[in-house]
Amino acid sequence: MIGKAAPGMSNSIRIDGNFETGLSIRSLDGKPVLIESKPSTVKLLPVTGRGGEVYQPPEIHLGHSLRETTPPVLADLSNLYLDSLLREAESLKL
Repeated sequence: MIGKAAPGMSNSIRIDGNFETGLSIRSLDGKPVLIESKPSTVKLLPVTGRGGEVYQPPEIHLGHSLRETTPPVLADLSNLYLDSLLREAESLKL
């Protein structure tokens, strides 16, 4: 966040430039500009299915508590599980 409000910090700023050539940030009231950087985060939200049933994001996978529940981690676990199902199906003698 650029120009975050805080005691003693500028409430009046100007940003010039662009992301290709660079940005220039300056205070219009002479006070320092507070710039706070936070990493982006993504989290799964509950899903409402047909009939109004709500499905919460998983906290357990194959009987084990999940330490991390970010979408990429859960997608990897899903792919590993589906791969194991396919290998099991391929091994069946039909």
